[in-house]
Amino acid sequence: MTDTPNLDDREGNLRRWWDALSPDDRVQARASLDGYLPRELVLSLTRAGVLVASQAYWTSVQSGPSGFPVPADVAEFIRSQD
Repeated sequence: MTDTPNLDDREGNLRRWWDALSPDDRVQARASLDGYLPRELVLSLTRAGVLVASQAYWTSVQSGPSGFPVPADVAEFIRSQD
């Protein structure tokens, strides 16, 4: 995306993100709904203005999460695209 996304337009940003994904990335996104998003999809989501958060952990006493879980509204959006 060349324009700076409006962070208040999460639904519109999701739509633009989804429309810009390749068919292979869409398959990967659907396959990740119950787990963690692949790094590339996290990057494309944030570039589109959809912020993704990781789980909190103490680095000195815990190993970090395996990745970024799919936010509930993103999972709902992806499911609605079937």
